[in-house]
Amino acid sequence: VSPDLAGKVQSLSDAAKKVGEEAIQPSIKGAGPVSTFETLSFLDGYLKPNVKKIGESSHLPEIKKDLESIRRDLRMSKEINADDLHWYQAALRKDATTLMRSSSGLDKARGQAMMEVRNKLVDDIDKAAGGKYKPALSSYRDEMHIADSFRDGYDGVFSSSKKMENDPSFTKKWFEGLTEHEQQAAREGARARIATEIGTAKNPALAGESMTRSDFNKEKLKILFGEEEATNLIRILQEERAIANTHNKIVEGSQTAMRGASKEQFDLNTKSDVAGA
Repeated sequence: VSPDLAGKVQSLSDAAKKVGEEAIQPSIKGAGPVSTFETLSFLDGYLKPNVKKIGESSHLPEIKKDLESIRRDLRMSKEINADDLHWYQAALRKDATTLMRSSSGLDKARGQAMMEVRNKLVDDIDKAAGGKYKPALSSYRDEMHIADSFRDGYDGVFSSSKKMENDPSFTKKWFEGLTEHEQQAAREGARARIATEIGTAKNPALAGESMTRSDFNKEKLKILFGEEEATNLIRILQEERAIANTHNKIVEGSQTAMRGASKEQFDLNTKSDVAGA
């Protein structure tokens, strides 16, 4: 496990941003001004009086406030510089993602509506960039994505849950859908989880071996680290447990012998002891 997990995650984030920016900047550098007509048409339709969407009627006033603010920003110019709009959509995505993670139904609904608008803006930029923007954007992963992958590796991989999503096939699908840098962050998260379980347990060897005892967790380790590394890790944890058990037995045996010797030292003499003296 990296001695500086926060620094490791940040370095992965920086590397991913560099890769993404190297692909994105050329795609928008040659793009002409972006027409936001399609996005504005979408917003106009959403913001018509009495328009309601299923499941959102109770949150519609708050959602419309957000979307009206976005519409005002976009109406400041009929055509917007591609680079400016790129950073605008990035800010929208970040805000929308944060809202959608909230436990509040209102926040989730606001976030989903904002993400819809953001996706429309991405379509507009992609048209101006001749279809080169979307592929470049897919290679871009900022610190939020990297941090999410780390947290998912830490909290979501090893579980005793009986939910269907605990099946290794879900882990495989999730992991294969990550970028290279996100996969590295997920592995760091999984390693950190094992280290935390061992570091905070009264019986570290038992805690480490217990995490890899289930067939599901063994399979997930192989998905994240590959057959060879996962097999070695499982073997090491099992050996550490065996060594700890042997050590405990030796210590317990020694302590029992010492207690017996100590007790014998202070035993009173018996009749046969006195007679033989």
